[in-house]
Amino acid sequence: MPIRETRITRYDRIRKILNEAAAGSSANYGGAGRFWDHGAKRLKEAVIHGVSLIAPEPEKVKSCCGHSADRNDCTRGAASMLIRGLKGEAPFDGSQFPRLPWGGKAVSPEDIEFIGNWIDDGCPEDDRAQTIDAGIQQCEALPVRLSVREIAELDLAAKGTRTPSRPGELRQRGNLDCMDDEELKRLGDAFRYLYSLNDWPEDIRSYNNQALIHQNHCQHGWERFLAWHRAYLYEFEQDLQDYDADIMLPYWDWVMPQYRPECAQNGWIIPKSFQAFLTLEQAEKLVAGLKPKPTATQKRAFLQLAKQKQLFTSQSVFFRYVYNTIGYRHVTPQPQDANRQRMIDALLASNPLWYPLRFPAEYGGKTINEAIHYHYPSADDIQQILSLKAQRSATRHAQRGDAACRIVRRA
Repeated sequence: MPIRETRITRYDRIRKILNEAAAGSSANYGGAGRFWDHGAKRLKEAVIHGVSLIAPEPEKVKSCCGHSADRNDCTRGAASMLIRGLKGEAPFDGSQFPRLPWGGKAVSPEDIEFIGNWIDDGCPEDDRAQTIDAGIQQCEALPVRLSVREIAELDLAAKGTRTPSRPGELRQRGNLDCMDDEELKRLGDAFRYLYSLNDWPEDIRSYNNQALIHQNHCQHGWERFLAWHRAYLYEFEQDLQDYDADIMLPYWDWVMPQYRPECAQNGWIIPKSFQAFLTLEQAEKLVAGLKPKPTATQKRAFLQLAKQKQLFTSQSVFFRYVYNTIGYRHVTPQPQDANRQRMIDALLASNPLWYPLRFPAEYGGKTINEAIHYHYPSADDIQQILSLKAQRSATRHAQRGDAACRIVRRA
């Protein structure tokens, strides 16, 4: 396949990415202006309020086998404040500066990766992107790195999964907030499968049984917390994989900028994929089942809620919206309330990743540390656990020493 160069350079594409993200913004960056818009050399030298945006080239050192190697494990792109700023990482996380570009919209992870690769390659100004034409390939051109999205486009991964379908490769867990709609749908379908097993109480894979294991036997507040929950999640993942072998439980990175770790009550509280919403189908079914029937105005409000896919962090927030905003007041907090149960069923059918008592969203809107601090070991708890381990180890050594002394005395 012959390789064909396009007219646009990588730097031109970066300018386009950043100009589109900063559209409508009048930010002056402390006099630096649109620092990306005046050539690659100016961009490499750009400084905002004393912060250099492009990291210096890593120092080369000799490795033990005589080859040159970077002194730092971190790539130049990852170390650059421009990349950290585009990701919303410190100091561009709101603690000192806002996320880049100021006053604009966030740059996609794929575009951030593209910019980082360009920095890793030395910030060239005139290199051009390459495309491959169909035909006989004279020489093989392999990419230095592939993003997850690029791998999927090359059919090296099944749709909706982050696992390259090559035998023997390690599987990779995804960040919940970075999963696309297809990945979330596959995960949600697997959850629906476990819910469907609730009709067979003796099937230990059912969602109810899994929830009861955690409710009745979970280890909290001491050193078994971490090990027990690792095993529990492994078993839960195996149940999901009975439905879809490619499913992997994602992880939730709750220190990402959208959760506002420094002021968590003003952040997302929980991932948006965990939040409650109504689909139009479930909204119509709910309206038809409520007793007494909603008024025409209330019905339109329910349907509009679904059309806009409005998100709710908890069932209490949803009920307050229904009661105070929609004005439908034939619902109570009582578990036996039929309308309450219809609403919960509709929310769960709309989003199987939502759950009525989802921590930490349900308890008064408090954050993880405020509402369920007993659930997760704090730094002090971890220190105490390590101290207990050290103390028990010391005790065992002392006991062995006492036993040895007794043996010597007997001898």
